[in-house]
Amino acid sequence: MNKHLQQRPPSGLARAWPRQSGVALITVLLVVALVSMIAVDMSERLRRQLTRTSTLMSLDAAKWVNIGAEGFARKILRQDFDDSSDKTHLSQYWASGEVTAPLESGAIFTGELSDMRSCFNLNGVRAQESELAQLQQTGERPLAAKQFLALLEQLEVDSYQAEIMVDSLTDWLDADDFVNQSGGAEDSEYQSRVKPYLAANSSLVDIGELRAINGFNQAVVDRIAPYVCVVPATRQWLLNVNTVEQPEQFVAAFSPNMTLSQAQQLMDDRPRDGFDTVDDMMSSQAFAGIEIPAQVKAGLTVLSDVFLLKAETRLDDGTKLRTEALLKHDSNNWTVISRRFGGRVERVLDSEAGESQ
Repeated sequence: MNKHLQQRPPSGLARAWPRQSGVALITVLLVVALVSMIAVDMSERLRRQLTRTSTLMSLDAAKWVNIGAEGFARKILRQDFDDSSDKTHLSQYWASGEVTAPLESGAIFTGELSDMRSCFNLNGVRAQESELAQLQQTGERPLAAKQFLALLEQLEVDSYQAEIMVDSLTDWLDADDFVNQSGGAEDSEYQSRVKPYLAANSSLVDIGELRAINGFNQAVVDRIAPYVCVVPATRQWLLNVNTVEQPEQFVAAFSPNMTLSQAQQLMDDRPRDGFDTVDDMMSSQAFAGIEIPAQVKAGLTVLSDVFLLKAETRLDDGTKLRTEALLKHDSNNWTVISRRFGGRVERVLDSEAGESQ
């Protein structure tokens, strides 16, 4: 009996063996679970990184396609300029409308050129140097500001709001901190807002900046967008009478001397290859009995020097990139003065663009 008792293991040790085995099993399972979680996380991070890298490579490829389109646009504009160096009109190659072309690997490119002298350049609303002395004496609005006000009236913007928009835009563009008209706004107006800021006191770069200016809401910006534009490198209001496609532009330019029906007649009388000179346009029946001031006539032209290229590349993987580039004719060459990738704008400073325009 003593022999059997000696061979029996201690009761406490017998109970510890299965308990220790269970703890070890749980520990192993926890380690496996932790390693699995780490592996899954690393795999997900790697997947996201590969996706991000692939997207960046696709965007980079689309970017260079769109930049390459600028060279093609230069070639078109150069050809049109060589064919007709004294006027720009809607029968030239640049006015062919939207062009779509297939690329390698199933990509599709779409591009379109438009004349930036056929729309109302908002940077021209500020008083020109030649006007300053007279405006200081009379207290009137600059000529381009009056024309912009007339355009807003044609677009049925409320007259009171239109005056606030015009005067506030004038103050936004000029270099001083003085409110020049009753509807104007300077730093004091913008600093009193929930998120205060200062007036730019410089030229606009993009039409989207209008939302920051007193009097401009999204509804009115959407309404005027097809009629206005921003040319960063120029502060002069200049309208090409050969490329205007909206009669309201003529009504505003010749306000208050021209009606909408007369403006439409002027467009109907315009030759297919445009007027040779501004004086030729003035001989149209639409100007019968209308006298155009010399200052207004000075803002008219038949030759354009700034064009907007809108380009879009859609790759086979669904990646899409839109760009906009402004090309300006200077010294017998077409130079990109502003470029936008998506919502980002590469700005050309006024000092770089020159103050003479």
